[in-house]
Amino acid sequence: MIRLKIIFEILVFFLLILLVNSNSALSYQAESRGDNVTVNRNKMVLDILKKQDNLFSYFRKTKDSIVIQSNQNLETTITTLKIYSDSVSNASRDSLDKKRIDSLNLKTTLLSKTFSNILNYLILEADKESEKAINELINLKDSSFVCDSCEDLKDFNDNFMDYKVNSDSIIIDFKNNLHSIVESYQDTLSTLLDKASDEISEYNDKLIENRTEELEMLKDRQEEISDSLENAYENASRLTFSLGYDSHVIYRGRDNGLDQYGYSPEIKFSHKSGISINFDSYFLSKTNHVVDEADLGISYSHEFSDIFSTEIGYSYLWFNTNSFQARSEMNNSLDVGCTLDLFGLNINPNIIFDFGKVREWSLLWEFSYPINFKNVLVSRQIKFEPALRWNLGEQNGQATTRRLKKVKNKIVQITNTKNISLTGVMDYEFSIPFKIDFGAIMVSSMINFIIPLNVVDASSSKPFAEFILQLEYSIR
Repeated sequence: MIRLKIIFEILVFFLLILLVNSNSALSYQAESRGDNVTVNRNKMVLDILKKQDNLFSYFRKTKDSIVIQSNQNLETTITTLKIYSDSVSNASRDSLDKKRIDSLNLKTTLLSKTFSNILNYLILEADKESEKAINELINLKDSSFVCDSCEDLKDFNDNFMDYKVNSDSIIIDFKNNLHSIVESYQDTLSTLLDKASDEISEYNDKLIENRTEELEMLKDRQEEISDSLENAYENASRLTFSLGYDSHVIYRGRDNGLDQYGYSPEIKFSHKSGISINFDSYFLSKTNHVVDEADLGISYSHEFSDIFSTEIGYSYLWFNTNSFQARSEMNNSLDVGCTLDLFGLNINPNIIFDFGKVREWSLLWEFSYPINFKNVLVSRQIKFEPALRWNLGEQNGQATTRRLKKVKNKIVQITNTKNISLTGVMDYEFSIPFKIDFGAIMVSSMINFIIPLNVVDASSSKPFAEFILQLEYSIR
């Protein structure tokens, strides 16, 4: 019994020893497993942080690269716009003044600034996408750090691989969003370039139109000033001395059968009010006296508008008692006329009433078209004014005409007295006058073609021409 008891105690002792050793072994294994989890977790955290740092750097580089490329595109677009603006400006240089060219360049500069605003918008959107991606990575990192269910290395590796997959998805979204922003930016730049080019072209056309209108207004103003000065010059009070030459002296298409030439000096004072006084005399060929005729006249003219004016005048005429002129039987002349300007065509009806021993009236219609050339060489102007005249007149009573006839190699005067009664067209005339105005001096010449009609006296009934030359000197 005692032996069995001792054996049992020994067995219990060994069992106790085994039990203690077994508990120590289990405790060591648990401690060993805890250390491995910490190591694996730390390794996973380091890998995630390293991956995150690489991704942050990628985001910055990608965004900066896009901004640099976009800025280069912006500079290229602005340069293209400037080149187009310069080409438009150079093409319009003859039509625009410096002020308008500077305005066109300023317009280009302002449009270029709108492009810079688009770049600022792109940078802002890229920053938003980068910040969004970074925040998503940070949230992914924080959630990946937990990994409560991870027990061994495989679990931590699987968790890290999940992190990589999710981070790659964030990268893809980031790249796609940036691509969309850049694409939209480039489309906007292209649209703005087309729109800006159209605006520059339209603005240039508007500047040309405004410049043309301004030049036309300036031209009209200059013409108004020139016309005003011209009118003031023409209507200024002046004293005029003139000497005229007529190759064939006539009166209402009549030469009384004589082919006489003559000279006519004249002195005339014209006041700016429209009143004029003149005295002239006539020296004719084929006469035995010095002065054949002298006239003293007074007239008044008034311009109601640019297209209508009137004139009335009276002259007293002295004739030599031996004058051969058909008009020598009348020593008073009253005339009333007007001038109507219709689109450059001057219509000038003039009624003349001559009276003395006999009385006659005439209605002279004149149609002329003045053509002026100003500042030609040394002249103020050259005036060319072709004219057509139609003379309707009356001859009544007894008229005495005188003419020269060669008898036995001697020139004798033959006097004829006849009763004349005529009302009708006296003649048609077509003249080509030519005046050169040098300011104080004016030279005038005219060729006048006459077609006499209804001739009842000794005057020529065949068409003929006369040449008139006149020299004037005016003191204003």
